[in-house]
Amino acid sequence: MDELAWVDPDAVIRLGGDIARYARAVPEVRHSVARGADAVGDEIRKELGRRIRKLDETERELRTCDVETDWRVVSELQLRVRAAGRAVDAARSALSAYTVARDRLDEASSRWRFDVEASNVEVQRRLAEIARDLDVYQRFALATAGHAAAAAPALGRVAVGRVGGGTSPSDSLQLPTGQHGSDAPAGLPAGYTMVPIAQVDLSASPVRGPADFKADTTPSDLEWALVALHDVVLPAMARGKDLEYFRDRDDREGLMGNRSYADTYVGFFTPGEALRFRLEPTGTYSVANGYHRIWTAQRSGLTVIPGQVVS
Repeated sequence: MDELAWVDPDAVIRLGGDIARYARAVPEVRHSVARGADAVGDEIRKELGRRIRKLDETERELRTCDVETDWRVVSELQLRVRAAGRAVDAARSALSAYTVARDRLDEASSRWRFDVEASNVEVQRRLAEIARDLDVYQRFALATAGHAAAAAPALGRVAVGRVGGGTSPSDSLQLPTGQHGSDAPAGLPAGYTMVPIAQVDLSASPVRGPADFKADTTPSDLEWALVALHDVVLPAMARGKDLEYFRDRDDREGLMGNRSYADTYVGFFTPGEALRFRLEPTGTYSVANGYHRIWTAQRSGLTVIPGQVVS
């Protein structure tokens, strides 16, 4: 070999870092879009309020007219009332259209975030494989060219974008959108399995939209928890980690409350908090606990969710 073709594995690693940073920026982009949409909704509501007040004022003015009032004045007031009523109806229609559009935006942005997270995990895995292959190639090429193999740069670790602060490839897991209940990942506690959402009977669910959530837990909190579950918690459990591990990791990464690994672990794998299902003779699962998490997972495009199957 007269010349050594050098392809730097670090270039692949830097690319992985750029992609991971993009994935971490997704929540802020979603929040920015949501804030803009909320500002539009607020303006529509304010305008509706102004038009309703104008209609009320005109109707009061019309009611104060006595029998001796010139008919032309009464006619003009009636025209003004009808015009004000049409303006109110138009504003209400605009608000209704905004509400529908806002719901669609929430659903689309949620799916977008999960798509980005899932794609990022897969891209990072493949980039890591490419970087390893390049490193092996460079070492072989250096050796056959008569150079010391130790001169080849050590392979860096590709940082996988996650919901938290630090990164570690060993803590990543592709979102299991194609996983079935019989394929439960290693590390699940006894009595837990991955339940196919398509087989869950949601006819009695009280959750129809974001308005059905309590103030202490929002849909975005549960979206965060689902990403944390599949990106960090399940892989760590497969390696035998317990609640103390997640608490220590939260301390290191500055996470707390609803958006922490410990809270996610407790919420999904502690009796009384975990999702509970009952397998019916029809082959479907009825829900004993967990409608909000199921609704969020379903809207986010997931097909399975961990829970207890009770008799």
